[in-house]
Amino acid sequence: HNNGIVTLDGGASTWSVDPNSNTETFYNLVLNANNVTSKTIASGDKFVVEGTLTLSNGGFATGSIEAKGNINAEAGADSNSSVLKIVGTGDQIFTSSPSGIFASGVVIDKASGEAYLGSNFTNNTSTFTMTNGTFHTRNSAASQNYSFNIATYIQGGGIFDGAASTITYNSTFTLNGGTYNASTATTTHSSTWTHTSGTGS
Repeated sequence: HNNGIVTLDGGASTWSVDPNSNTETFYNLVLNANNVTSKTIASGDKFVVEGTLTLSNGGFATGSIEAKGNINAEAGADSNSSVLKIVGTGDQIFTSSPSGIFASGVVIDKASGEAYLGSNFTNNTSTFTMTNGTFHTRNSAASQNYSFNIATYIQGGGIFDGAASTITYNSTFTLNGGTYNASTATTTHSSTWTHTSGTGS
């Protein structure tokens, strides 16, 4: 990847990657495809982005994307049916201007470092999963809290920090591991709430 930028533009296409690793690695990756156009990652394959992932226009379909740096979903980004996994070992900022574009959900799975929101986040038709690492609904300077509005929440590990954000869970909430630190502002649960393990406060 040589620390460069790869931009995917134009119309629909399918990417089948290295059959030995099922992985294609980029440094900075920009998706700027035609409007409402999908770049399909073959089923079982994944893109790994070492630097910044920028979603400007269009979306990804199937497969998965592992982001190790910052994630910027800009206003023109369209729906993605690829799972977004936030996995970097350093601090990461997750900014998502449009609503509901991560149709297959977001997974936090960080061995070290912390992840922070950089904007309000609304993805109220899919799942947000905490597996490992720390996720904050505020910025890294603790000077701005962002709203967090999702459908299904599942936490099996890691630390969730609700800061002083307005948080809405439109479907089921499940805490079965890790630490859940509730917002000091308003949290709304609209469906089933289950706590089988882990720590909630």
